[in-house]
Amino acid sequence: MNVFTHPYRLLLIDDDESIFNLIKRYVDLRYEGLFVIDYCQTLDEAKKYLEDEEKNFHVAFVDIHLDGGKKPWSVVEEMLSTNRGIQIVALSGDETLITTLECYTNGFRYFINKPVDRKKVYDILDRCADHLNYWHELVKTRL
Repeated sequence: MNVFTHPYRLLLIDDDESIFNLIKRYVDLRYEGLFVIDYCQTLDEAKKYLEDEEKNFHVAFVDIHLDGGKKPWSVVEEMLSTNRGIQIVALSGDETLITTLECYTNGFRYFINKPVDRKKVYDILDRCADHLNYWHELVKTRL
């Protein structure tokens, strides 16, 4: 993965295409040229995406109830095993403590409740961009 170039790639995994359309609109309005989005609607699509070595991404937004209620833990584990620097954000309408703790213990960095709030998306993407820009600039000074 090339973490040192813009635009940063955001992978969105959600079985609800309206979530993709909403987040894409938010990203296009505020982060044009900084983030681009790739989209997978199922766990199988996400697994195929991860197998493609040409597909590099920096941030992932992942619905935690996919394909009829399946949890994405194996996909998240694969993301983390191939790129420890990836920032993974949970998307869910399930606000229970157990779900929150499952996300934390499975490597998610942030959590966004559904329905998706624009300010929350911006807050989290600002943090992700700051993290990526920090490393981008650090590496540039050492080239």
